[in-house]
Amino acid sequence: MIEAIRMAMKYKDLIPPAVDLITDMEKSISNDGKLSRKEQSRLMTKFHALIKQIKAQRKASSKAA
Repeated sequence: MIEAIRMAMKYKDLIPPAVDLITDMEKSISNDGKLSRKEQSRLMTKFHALIKQIKAQRKASSKAA
């Protein structure tokens, strides 16, 4: 539990974009459980933006250490 709290504090700037991505995923899935190509592309763009933010944060924290 403490580990989860530490991780949340460390990556607190990434929580809103991650929650936004999850919310968009829930909205994008149709009743049959499939995603259209357009929705897949949009979600992957958001996912890659989140990954880019994680890499930038890691790079900044490694410079500070």
